[in-house]
This record gives sequence, structure tokens and C-alpha cells, in this order.
Amino acid sequence: MKRKLLVILLALMATVCLAFGLSACTGSESHEAEQGGGTSHKHIINYVAAETATCTQDGHAEYWYCADCGKYFTDAKGDNETTIEQLEIPATGHTPADSVRENEEPATCTAEGSYDEVVYCEICDTEISRTSKTIDKLAHTSADPVRENEEPATCTVEGSYDEVIYCEVCHEEISRTSKTIDKLAHTPADSVRENEE
Repeated sequence: MKRKLLVILLALMATVCLAFGLSACTGSESHEAEQGGGTSHKHIINYVAAETATCTQDGHAEYWYCADCGKYFTDAKGDNETTIEQLEIPATGHTPADSVRENEEPATCTAEGSYDEVVYCEICDTEISRTSKTIDKLAHTSADPVRENEEPATCTVEGSYDEVIYCEVCHEEISRTSKTIDKLAHTPADSVRENEE
């Protein structure tokens, strides 16, 4: 008798467990879908809002998900099944802004200058590229010419000097040209008598 009662009790418990197992996926936002073997499954549908893709992160369209069976749907009723791969929106990639100059060293008339040409993403400000650039040297700025190494002319010998032009910024010699000074005219003295008899 006791054994018969125990068998009936076990059968009753198995029936209850089976009933709970078949209806484990229930809720206010549920949808019944037929599964293999004739059993039914009620989805617990959880809404997941869309996430916009960024420059570096994938996004996804909105979807509904049943955590019990692991299925994804494009509608709240669970009629249109999909996959997470179909829901994904790929990252957009960076959008280059106009290049800017950084770490600039101005050129002078004696040395080249330099700067970094940098491109940032106009959406997220991430640095996309950095290129070193060279600035050509500036031209010298000529000052007024000056005379150097001058040798004065006489009435018997020409004179000479160097005409030199310097840069008025860095004082580097730009050019040097030899110049001649014409001989001076003789200067008559008082007349004198010579060869007098």
C-alpha cells in the first residue's frame, strides 16, 4: 500500500515539474510559439533599445530578446525571429577633420622650421594621423652696403675697398664685391725754375 502511494506521489510530482518546465517562459509581454514535439513555449520578451554605432564601436538596431530560449526578435510579439549578427550596425570609422598645425617651430633665414600636420576625427577627436613637415628657410633681408678693407686712392695709385652686404636680421654676410677707387688728380704746386743758365 505504501509503495503504491509512493509511486502515485512520484508520478504526481513528475507531472507538476513537467508542467512548470513547459510554462517556464511566461510573462506580461509573452508570445506562444510552437516548438518541436508538439510542446509550446511562451517567450519572456525583453526589449533592448537601439544603440547608435560610433567611430570605434558597433551599434545595433532595437530588438526583443527571450532570455529563456536565447532567441532574438524584431517585434514585441516574437513573430519575426532574427539573429544578433543581423541586428548589428558596424562602426562608422573616423571622419577626418581639416588638418591642424602643432608644435610649430618658425623658419628663420639661417634654419628651416618645422611643424606636425595633425588630423583628428571631427566626431570623437581621436588623432587619426600625424605627419612631420618642414618649412623652408626664409630669405635674408639685405641691409645697406658697407665699405670694408678700404685703401684710399692717391694721385699715383688707384684705391680699393670691399662693398659688403649683410643680413639685417642674422648679420650673415650676403655678398662681398671688390670695388676700385679712381686715382686722384695731381695737385699742382708752385712753379719752380729748373735748368737755368
